[in-house]
Amino acid sequence: MVNQSKDYFRGMGDVIKRIQTLQDQAKREKDIIRLNCVTDKLVQARVNVNIAEQSMATMQESIARNDEGEQTHEFTRLTIVNQKVTVLGAEAENCIGEDLSFVGATRVDVEVDPNIPQYDPTQPGSPFIDIQRPPEASPIN
Repeated sequence: MVNQSKDYFRGMGDVIKRIQTLQDQAKREKDIIRLNCVTDKLVQARVNVNIAEQSMATMQESIARNDEGEQTHEFTRLTIVNQKVTVLGAEAENCIGEDLSFVGATRVDVEVDPNIPQYDPTQPGSPFIDIQRPPEASPIN
């Protein structure tokens, strides 16, 4: 378990380094969207590595006390944290920046129907407007 835990730490360290490389690349390219995504993954990965360090320390103490139950528990925690960090590394690789999502300027084409009348139907004399005087409200003038 101890040797496997050390392998987990090496792997998590490699993932952290790769995410930092992606973060530096996004900074150089001034890609804010990608930078925010990668930074979020890096912060989460670091938190998980801190949890792994605590589990490793607790596992070392349980080895000194010869507590096999706690050793197994802490090794299980290390395994889960290692998996989380690996997933975060994959998610950081998949962060998409503005350069991949921008396809070009928007273009609008307008077609005018030739059956639309050429005159303004809101003006007097329009064939669509038939204005008649309303009837008188009362016969008294």
